[in-house]
This record gives sequence, C-alpha cells and structure tokens, in this order.
Amino acid sequence: MTPDVVVDVGNTRIKWGRCANRAVVATASLAPDDPPSWQRQCEEWQLGPGPRYVVTGVHPERRERVAGFLRQQGGEGASCRWKSGWSAPTKSASTVSWTRWPPTTAAAPGAARSSLMPAPR
Repeated sequence: MTPDVVVDVGNTRIKWGRCANRAVVATASLAPDDPPSWQRQCEEWQLGPGPRYVVTGVHPERRERVAGFLRQQGGEGASCRWKSGWSAPTKSASTVSWTRWPPTTAAAPGAARSSLMPAPR
C-alpha cells in the first residue's frame, strides 16, 4: 500500500505528510487533540473519502485517536509504534524502511530523514 497521508504522533504536535508520486510532497503540524483541525487538513489536501494512511508515534492513545479519525473518514491503513530517538520511517512513502533518528553527524547525508520532512531543494 502506498499511503495518501503519513502521520507522526508526538508528545506535543501531530505531524502530517501528504504523499503523492511515492514521496511526501506537503507537510503540516497540527494540535494533538483537535479533530476539527484534522478535518480541515483533510479538506485542504482534498483527501476525499477513504484515505490510505500510516500513523506512527510515541503516544499510543493519541496515535489510536488519529487512526480512528481516519477510519471514520472511510480510510484504511496501519497504526504502529516506534521508539523515540531510535528509528523512524524514511522519506519514501511507498516502502517500509527504518533508519536512525534523529540524524547524527556520523550518518550519511540524507540517510536519516523523517518521513514527514521533504528533501531540501
């Protein structure tokens, strides 16, 4: 499955990434407990009914709340947990690939980029 949206649920913010052409093409940082703002983001990105999604993060209750919201939109996808400071999905929206996060100076340039951070232009 290639998702339409990827979501990283943190302790203070929820970061969304809009996927297209096998890449994250837009990002948004939203409040963690504000479903109306999530709805507005779905509308702004024209996700329509049935968005495919991947939700990950360190806050289980919030992670499941966001996944539940996307399911209510008719979406299908996955919710998974990752250890903060250990690993995170890479930029590619079409593969499940894990790398060291946060990036370290020893890492190869661009090798440890968050799934929600587009490559620099």
